[in-house]
Amino acid sequence: MGNVIGVLSTNYTGAHYGELIADRPVASIPFGGRYRLIDFPLSSMVNSGIDTVGVITPSNYRSLADHLNMGREWGLNTKQGGMFLLPGAAHGLRVPNARFSLRDIILNKEFFERADEETVLICAANRIYNMDFRPAIAQHEASGAEVTMIYKVLSDSRTGSAMGLFLDLDENGRVTGIDDASVPTGPVNMGGAIFLDSMLISRQLILDFIDCYGNLDYVDLTDILAENLDRLQIHSWRYDGYEHAVDHAQDYLLVSQDLLRPEIQAELFPADRPILTKTQDSPPAKYLPGASVKNSMVAASCILAGTVENSILFRNVTIGEGAVVRNCVLMQHVEIGPGAVVENLICDKNVSIGAGVKLSGSMDKPFVIPKRRVC
Repeated sequence: MGNVIGVLSTNYTGAHYGELIADRPVASIPFGGRYRLIDFPLSSMVNSGIDTVGVITPSNYRSLADHLNMGREWGLNTKQGGMFLLPGAAHGLRVPNARFSLRDIILNKEFFERADEETVLICAANRIYNMDFRPAIAQHEASGAEVTMIYKVLSDSRTGSAMGLFLDLDENGRVTGIDDASVPTGPVNMGGAIFLDSMLISRQLILDFIDCYGNLDYVDLTDILAENLDRLQIHSWRYDGYEHAVDHAQDYLLVSQDLLRPEIQAELFPADRPILTKTQDSPPAKYLPGASVKNSMVAASCILAGTVENSILFRNVTIGEGAVVRNCVLMQHVEIGPGAVVENLICDKNVSIGAGVKLSGSMDKPFVIPKRRVC
């Protein structure tokens, strides 16, 4: 939309991701057989008419830059607007859960100064959704709010384990409190408003924060908002569609399983709001005699001779004769040997599991195998 620019914050990490981010940022974790996590918020921005997007990158941004390809697949490789890869701060964040470091924003002050748009849509890149931001933008502009925080009413206890923030709202939807959801304070706050790491904020307000809080650059943008609730017009907008954070391996496997549900597929991948991603040209999958596939997503170039159930296979995965794969995510170039049995497994790229090997995790604690491991 003409008066809004997008910013995707990807400069954050955490030990809770384990081997999934051994040499990649969270935003470029492969997902759903062909995508990366960043594809979902980025596609949501583009499908909402936003044609200028800045991506704040971490130091290990190589895989992210290669995937984004300067925005070509999203139609952002243009002379007007387009995609901008912005440097993130080199130092770690004070708060492990922080998503919007003021240090990152200060480092890119010029990007905000040079923009003509009055509003910034800033999002993290670790949540799966296909959101139309246009109603939120319309409400933000009509209300005259300085900030509009996007939330969802918590109705699924799985989201309660995710790290993030809860919003306290008054009867008019104004934000009156911001609470850390990852700090145990009793039972999961079912029915609470969980912040979706997405907000609309005045570009001038961001510049004001840089001037006022420059000496406290370690703080998160949400910390500043929490400190100024009585001084700022901070409103909220409710999202009712499918959404889930990917904050650790448990989330990753659980949300991957959600993709196998037809109603979730229909909501995340409608024809008129596609999730865009880097295109890969590959031949179709090959199903050999004896192959059995149930309730699974199988990408191109896979070769299957065994049994696959409730699983997601990326490109160039090989399943040997008599092998059994249940409730797994197997990334590119994974080989499962003949007679092997694997369950509740997340295999990163180029993993080889030998013949007859048996490996099993659980939905609560999936077995994660890092890149290039031979088992």
